[in-house]
Amino acid sequence: RVSLVACPLVLNLTSIPVGCILVRQNLVESGYCPDRAWQIAVAVPWLLSLTLYSGALDARAELLGLAASGVVNFLAPCVLYVLASVRSGSEPLAGGRGGVGR
Repeated sequence: RVSLVACPLVLNLTSIPVGCILVRQNLVESGYCPDRAWQIAVAVPWLLSLTLYSGALDARAELLGLAASGVVNFLAPCVLYVLASVRSGSEPLAGGRGGVGR
């Protein structure tokens, strides 16, 4: 239970500062004012992460995660199989010369 709470915190506390530094440096090198670059690269990501990880979007995140994993785990393999079968010149699920199992 502790790791379920700690994992998102640890991931955010380690990845966001690195991203902030890289984005700020790129913005400054692109000609942005250093103060504006700090606002865009540091303040906005921290405010967004605190807002999104405060629990306000838990139900939506669970639903979207379920939908995404459903597509990735069930729909994508079927589509990739059909595309691979068509590309190899065999009929999908026909067991032809390019089918699975040969």
